Amino acid sequence: MEFPSRWIKVAGLNIHYKCLGKGPPVILIHGGGNDWREWKKNLIFIAQSYQVYAPDLPGFGLSHTPGMAVTPSWSIVFLKCFLDNLGIKSAHLVGHSMGAMIAIAFAAKYPELVNKLVLVNSSGLGEISRKGRLLLSIFRTTDQWQGKKRGPKYLIKPMQSWRVQDELPKIKSTTLIVWGQKDFYLPVSHSRLGQKLIPNSRLHIFPQCGHAPQRECPAQFNHLVMQFLSTGDLILK
Repeated sequence: MEFPSRWIKVAGLNIHYKCLGKGPPVILIHGGGNDWREWKKNLIFIAQSYQVYAPDLPGFGLSHTPGMAVTPSWSIVFLKCFLDNLGIKSAHLVGHSMGAMIAIAFAAKYPELVNKLVLVNSSGLGEISRKGRLLLSIFRTTDQWQGKKRGPKYLIKPMQSWRVQDELPKIKSTTLIVWGQKDFYLPVSHSRLGQKLIPNSRLHIFPQCGHAPQRECPAQFNHLVMQFLSTGDLILK
């Protein structure tokens, strides 16, 4: 199915996004290795009850690349401007990996703008596994050989700016933490840390999924997220 493209100017950049459905807004924030297509198996299902926005973050997909190195704090400002420019007063946030880390920091800083929060295999809660670091190194080398570019340039140091553990207790939104038991990059222990530190949180672990349950187990994921957004409960068929 074709999803119509939309464009909006945010922070001086032309930003590409998909928008589908009607109802309370849901913002889908992809991870660092993809774009809006991260959510291709979820958009239609969630859009049955919500108005779903799936942007390409700056430097990803069709969105323009910033002229400076990106930091987590810059990403928070970008997301705030994205909501403001669309006239969205508050929304549910669903983030995957790096997108979940951005969602955590955003929800901690702007609790009044976030209704419910869904964190899918979030980065920023601890160290990447040794196997994950090896895979990322292989992907970077392959991308260099093939001339591919994934995302903008990032300002990596200080590393502490990419950790969000201290932000977790500040989250006031009811939160669902989703994790794939077989994630090569981020150990499932990170999910339990998140549940421990986020005051009003629930945790669901998909035993047969890896780093991206929304793609690997879409039917179960969609049902789980829809139940959570509508009731705050976790009900799997």
